Amino acid sequence: MIVGEFTNGDRAVIPIALLADDGQETEIEAAIDTGFMGALLLPQSMIRRSRLPHLDDELVLLADGTLTRLALHEVTVVWGGERRTVAAHAADSTPLVGIEMLRGSVGTFEFFEGGSVTIEVAE
Repeated sequence: MIVGEFTNGDRAVIPIALLADDGQETEIEAAIDTGFMGALLLPQSMIRRSRLPHLDDELVLLADGTLTRLALHEVTVVWGGERRTVAAHAADSTPLVGIEMLRGSVGTFEFFEGGSVTIEVAE
């Protein structure tokens, strides 16, 4: 189970551990964004610092209706206690968790400041 909180900025935020090639874990906080169809969106600075392998570029439709090309990078995360390798989009944004990462999970949200956010990952 992944446990986070609903922040005063009206965001459901959960911790995610990113794994480097040497096995070193870096924990980040990421906001859940059900409008984002990808797995993860990570800041470009974090991707550069972690030296994540570049997979491809993808044309994506943003929430404001514009089309833009974002780089995809491979990243391994700890998700529900298991290692999972996914594609992360690179953008000048805060980290986001999208629908592809949440697929197969059950989420419970308390929509008030400090309320709990829980994600139960199906096995």
